[in-house]
Amino acid sequence: MEHPNGQDRQAEVTVLEWEQRKEFVGFTDDDALLLRDLSPLSEAYADEVVEELYRQFLRFDETKAFFPDDATLNHVKAMQKQYFLGLTVGDYGQEYLANRLHVGRVHQRIGLSPRWYIGAYSLYMQSVIPRVIAALGGDPKKAQRTIIALLKLIKLDQELAITTYITASEAVIARQSREI
Repeated sequence: MEHPNGQDRQAEVTVLEWEQRKEFVGFTDDDALLLRDLSPLSEAYADEVVEELYRQFLRFDETKAFFPDDATLNHVKAMQKQYFLGLTVGDYGQEYLANRLHVGRVHQRIGLSPRWYIGAYSLYMQSVIPRVIAALGGDPKKAQRTIIALLKLIKLDQELAITTYITASEAVIARQSREI
C-alpha cells in the first residue's frame, strides 16, 4: 500500500485486528487453556512431528530445493519445532501475532509458494490429531474441544501467513513498478 507521501506502507495486522479475527472464529480463553494443557504432550512428540513433516518435504523436488545442505535443513527443522511448540504456548497475543506475521514474510521472501506451506498445515493436522485423540481418549469431549481449538488456531495462522505473504508480494510489485 502506498502512503500519500509516496512511501510504501506494509499493512500489518494490528493487535486489535488480531483480537477481532480470533473473536470471529470463536477462539476463546478456554481454547487457549486447552492448547496450553496440550503443551507437555506437544513437547513430547514435537521432534517426531517435525521429522514426519520434513520427510514429506524432502520427497518433492519443489520443496526439497529449499534445503540444499544438512546445515540449512537442521536450522529450518529447529525453527519449525519452535513454530510447532508455539501452537500450545497458551498466550496468543502480540508476541504470537508478530511471530506468525514473520512466517508469512519469510515464506514470501524465499519464494515458497503458499500451496506448500498450506499443505504443511494439513500434514501437521494428520500427525497431531491422532496423538491428541490417543492422549485424551479417556475424555472424548475434551479431545474434541482440544482438536477444535487447535483447528481454530491453525486456520488463524494460515490466514495470517497468507495475508502477510500477499502484502509482502504487493510491496515488491509496487517497488518494481516505481523502479520501471
